[in-house]
Amino acid sequence: MTTLTREPLPDMTTATSTIVDPDRDRVLLEAYARSRSADAFAELARRYAGLVFATARRITRNAEDAMDVSQECFLELARRAGQIDAPLPAWLYRVACTRALNAVRNLATRRRHEAGAGTSPTSDRADDASWSDIEPLVDDAIAQLPPELRDALVLHFIEGCSQAEIAAVAGVNQSTISRRIQAGVESLRDALRARDVFASAPILVSGLGEIGRAPAPEALVSALGKMAAAGPAATAVATAGGVSIAMKLAAASLAVVVIATIAYVVLASSNQPSTWSTPVAATVPTSKVIDGVNVLAWGRGRDTTYLGALEAALAVTGPQHDYVTLMGDSALAFRVRWWRATNGPGWDPSSPVGEMPPWIGLVKQSTGWDMDWKIHLDGRSNMARYRADVVKSIDAGLPVLGYFQNMDMGVIYGYESGGDVVLVRDYSAGDAPLRVPLKANQGLLGFLTDRKDPPPRRDSIIRALQQAVKDGKGWVEDHPRREGPGAYHHGAGAYQVWIDDLRTVGKLPAEQLQQMVHPNYWTFDVLRDARRAAAKYLPRAAAEFDNPDARDALTRAAEHYARAVEIGDDAFRTGSAFQMPRNRNRADGWDDATRVREAETLTQFRDLDAAAIAEIETALKTIAK
Repeated sequence: MTTLTREPLPDMTTATSTIVDPDRDRVLLEAYARSRSADAFAELARRYAGLVFATARRITRNAEDAMDVSQECFLELARRAGQIDAPLPAWLYRVACTRALNAVRNLATRRRHEAGAGTSPTSDRADDASWSDIEPLVDDAIAQLPPELRDALVLHFIEGCSQAEIAAVAGVNQSTISRRIQAGVESLRDALRARDVFASAPILVSGLGEIGRAPAPEALVSALGKMAAAGPAATAVATAGGVSIAMKLAAASLAVVVIATIAYVVLASSNQPSTWSTPVAATVPTSKVIDGVNVLAWGRGRDTTYLGALEAALAVTGPQHDYVTLMGDSALAFRVRWWRATNGPGWDPSSPVGEMPPWIGLVKQSTGWDMDWKIHLDGRSNMARYRADVVKSIDAGLPVLGYFQNMDMGVIYGYESGGDVVLVRDYSAGDAPLRVPLKANQGLLGFLTDRKDPPPRRDSIIRALQQAVKDGKGWVEDHPRREGPGAYHHGAGAYQVWIDDLRTVGKLPAEQLQQMVHPNYWTFDVLRDARRAAAKYLPRAAAEFDNPDARDALTRAAEHYARAVEIGDDAFRTGSAFQMPRNRNRADGWDDATRVREAETLTQFRDLDAAAIAEIETALKTIAK
């Protein structure tokens, strides 16, 4: 069995910081949120302009673009000063990463940021990558980490805080912070490895310790000073609707002047209830776009579309929740489910769908976000009836989830024509923006509504692991589908019914056999994606517990899931099983020999799942003592 290697990290317990002062940050944020104190804003700018600029420059590879991104970040800080619930340097780092990455991705005429550092790393690299290979990719990778790991890395490596200082800020003990740093470094290595960059822990840690902050350019400091002084003086030119930021100018000096003027307007209107800046002109009241919603596409490791779409939506609402965390906290990382008709052969491709109880309840608890689902899957309902709700949500800066192409979950991130037309991030559209009538929605919309503070991480993890054990041991849920009466089988029972179907379906007429083609390969594709998330989630979860026996059990469970991923990847890579046919509903090439290999693969998955669930159950019993 493949084991997950964990290289020892250099000693990281003694670093000290003379810069980060969370209590002082909190005082300054409260002063600015309450009275728009220019002095408070100016001090925040002096403290963190270097961090933001250095981060933006590493990503954009261009000082002028980094200037623009930095100013956008501090405008965002001005708008959200009263809403920040994370350590400020970590929050600013995330915003800088998001803004800089969006700048790189959205400007078609700009070189890709990987090209800015030379040639991209290739898969034939035999040795450990150097820091020059790692640096262009590291900020994007850090930004994708779950908040508790990202905050620990940013505060420790970039801000220079000791583990004891971070523990005091986070309200946990120092050993928990040590494990979070370890898990964060390993997660970074995994993310880089997925891009064919093989980073040893010592090289990665050494490089992270060097990036830190850099002095901010005088022009940036000057512009931020003007922002700080702008509030009361700008009321004469303020507009009630706010102003969008359009900042790519030919010269940095001109950018400073223009953006400082925009800052006057934004800060003057910051007492208005709007908390989002949109790139759609304020003079077009029937249209709006939320910037920064991630692209959705197949082949990027987010094939449970409900949580891939939710991750994209939450990227702009704060706080962020990465896909692996959402998969684990929802317990979907550990689930296998197979729908079969009750009266005779019949299958449905909804088996891997995640937007159902109890898993959506776990997501609600973990993220703190409640959702209002509008579901009309009869094929006859005109979803344009919810136009006013969509407009209201987008105006509030809250993306909307929904079914559009192929019944996969997408994200509405803007509207036109008063909401009759919506802009959608959709898996089938990929990088291309999708512009469709709202009435084309296929019967499901999900609105982010109220958000409450989520429970402590350990509580969310324990709930998820408890659900994983229940699902893994198996249960049956009667659930009619369009194919007629039937049931969802979970866990060991799901594997057995699926394997039995593979062994007998070849005896059926061609028309009935074809009904199983799409559910078969699609359910396995999502299963493989889920186990990949499980293998990444469990080491992070283990870092949250002090009991070494619990940590060891969760690590062993992760190893079982990692082995399943290897088996699934091998089946896809060699083309031996679970291949998508040219027409997804035709049985081309799906012969008896292929189905035998698929049954054998599922048997291996079943046995590895059983071993992993046993380890998770052991961990839960140990934690409960």
